[in-house]
Amino acid sequence: METIDPELLRTFLAFADTGSLTRAADIVGRSPSAITAQMQRLEAVVGDALLEQAGRGRTLTPTGEALVGHARRIIAAHREALLSLKGARADGRIALGCTQDFAESGLPDILRLFADTIHDCASI
Repeated sequence: METIDPELLRTFLAFADTGSLTRAADIVGRSPSAITAQMQRLEAVVGDALLEQAGRGRTLTPTGEALVGHARRIIAAHREALLSLKGARADGRIALGCTQDFAESGLPDILRLFADTIHDCASI
């Protein structure tokens, strides 16, 4: 039995969410031609077309539509497994930009909530 590479599913979902191979390429950090190749590999594994021509672009086939839900569950299961085994760890810098009026009104509460969330995740 063949398995489906989660990276192919991530790329597929990027297309499903944006409706564009070019935007999907931006999301996953690959060229549009690499995205096309990945979709062809995924179609080979699935054994059916996932995308079809629609005017100047492409759209999901019925098989593609059916795969979306499965792909989301598979990616969620992968994420859950990694978080369970490695724990939720935050690392790195966060840059934030906002208007002055928001910085004085809503931002402090949001940053407090964010800090509490990070603290809760660190204790997992």
